[in-house]
Amino acid sequence: MNRTWRAVTVDDAEAIADLLEAAEAVEPTNEHYSAEDIRDELTVPNVRLADGSVSVWDGPRLVGYAMAVPREAANPEHRMRVELAVHPEYRDVELGKQLLEWQERTAQALHAKTFPNARLELHARVYESQQWYASVLQAAGFAMARSFATMRAELEKLPPRPELPPSLRLVGYEPAYEDPTREAVNDAFSGHWGMTPYSPELWRHRMIDGPAFRPRTSFLLLTEDGEVGSFVLSAFYQAEMEVTGVREVLIAYVGTRSALRGHGVATALLAHTLVAARDQGYERAALEVDESNAHNALDIYRRCGFEVTQRVHAWVRPMP
Repeated sequence: MNRTWRAVTVDDAEAIADLLEAAEAVEPTNEHYSAEDIRDELTVPNVRLADGSVSVWDGPRLVGYAMAVPREAANPEHRMRVELAVHPEYRDVELGKQLLEWQERTAQALHAKTFPNARLELHARVYESQQWYASVLQAAGFAMARSFATMRAELEKLPPRPELPPSLRLVGYEPAYEDPTREAVNDAFSGHWGMTPYSPELWRHRMIDGPAFRPRTSFLLLTEDGEVGSFVLSAFYQAEMEVTGVREVLIAYVGTRSALRGHGVATALLAHTLVAARDQGYERAALEVDESNAHNALDIYRRCGFEVTQRVHAWVRPMP
């Protein structure tokens, strides 16, 4: 069987989107990506296509790909993100094994170039519906380490909205708040599992310059000295709506600086954002939360009208 193996390029975005949609038809994750979404992911600053990706082609057809993406920091271990997808018609054991072997070799080589003195772990993201992927990872020595809940709220059925704290000033997101918002996100998520601080470059690409970011549906609460104390940052994926027919806003980031926690600040700002999203024509909201979150985030989101609709798991393999 003659298959061509080569590095992924940005020009492969449409082929990757088609492959993921074919996989979605067999093992639904409720995630849908356009070629533009994929291009945005492939151009993230820490993604290294030349030496950190591979694609497998059967003639003109993309049948599988894999990536290994170094983190910006080791904290203290280097938790390298890996991903792998194979077209459902080509899911034989051998191809999955070959891609994982490539992934292992590549991850170790990239690790040696980035954080050679840290311990290396490979981290894969797997939806509960992705049984084939989970079985391939388990056979390669990965184990499920963490679970994250996707929660959704119908915006026509929101509970009563709590008042915003009078000591903080509400503003809509504007470019002038880019760095203060990044600093607040880094502070709010410091110590969270898998979190490393965002650099200005990565933050700008991952959020602010991303095609899905919706500043009109993103809000901040400022302290008296102008610091961002709490934030809700939103995104919208057109490809998702084209498939589902539902206009869904994604709450990409919601949080409060550590010094302001325990006063219902994030709950009030999230509730305000949901009402604004409803008024802007969104029908539903979604977010993702670590089910082991130490700040009772699941209960906070339930008070805002969210319920768990599916789960995604972190599968981890410590490397020798």
